[in-house]
Amino acid sequence: MKNMSHEGLKYVCSYGQYFFATLAAICAIGNIYFGRLVETKKAAKVTLMGKIAPIHRAKGKTETFPSLEIGNSGTVFEIRDLPHLDDVFNTPGANFSVSKEDGQVKVSITIRDKTGKIVAELISNEWKSNPANWDRNYTQDAIEIKDSEGGVVLQAIALPDRVKMQMKLYTDKGEPRVFCENPDHQGGALLTTIETKVRIRPIFKYPSHSHLGERL
Repeated sequence: MKNMSHEGLKYVCSYGQYFFATLAAICAIGNIYFGRLVETKKAAKVTLMGKIAPIHRAKGKTETFPSLEIGNSGTVFEIRDLPHLDDVFNTPGANFSVSKEDGQVKVSITIRDKTGKIVAELISNEWKSNPANWDRNYTQDAIEIKDSEGGVVLQAIALPDRVKMQMKLYTDKGEPRVFCENPDHQGGALLTTIETKVRIRPIFKYPSHSHLGERL
């Protein structure tokens, strides 16, 4: 076997240098990308605020008035006038409102505990959770917040034509308000103004630090 020529050896060395330089660059880019991805996931696990928005935009013509559904109950309120809204959702101190902006339904509400302390807020679909709460979990289109006792107090899902909500809150005088699906699984919604043991069924897995964004 003939020995490799000097020119051939130079070619192999140059190629080798090019290959390893390219490989090093790819590794460096990979480290940066995955490093940022890990940091993003870490930040997502501890964040206490965010915004919900529908994954898909509404197709065709949508309803003129904003709509609100109580969980998966099938009970949908088409918000045509504020007096009717106040009759159903009258909760002093909750700052409750429903509007429609750029074709998207936006909800605002303040969730308080018995003592009047704010445990969660939703302001035009931007959510905020009190650090003292037990946990919260979320995705692009949904937020669920549990209070310090581990019960769901706010659950909201943004859809192209409406927002689905369940909530347990108190007025500024400590009077309870619960808006949720019928706990007997017979359809319809439960709207109560008395203290109740009814618990809102969660839609996410917990704890969120190991099940971020995972639905039940």
